[in-house]
Amino acid sequence: MRCQMAGKKQVPIRATLTTIRNNIDQGFSDVDNRLNALERSDAVNSMRIRDLEIQMRAAKGVSHVDIARDVDLTPGRISQIVRG
Repeated sequence: MRCQMAGKKQVPIRATLTTIRNNIDQGFSDVDNRLNALERSDAVNSMRIRDLEIQMRAAKGVSHVDIARDVDLTPGRISQIVRG
């Protein structure tokens, strides 16, 4: 079966459908790649915010042990974050 267009070359419907399917697949792939990049960016920014909050609490005099307990990290890791 062929798709007829006035004044244009006939293109088999199967080829047209394959092209459409490939374009849709590429579109989904592009969206997936962008979503993954946003998720990675969000994770990095969340950690930066967490680290800033830890540094602020330490600067206010809260002990590393108390901060570690609140954010589910070790006091050693809190010390690393506070040192920058």
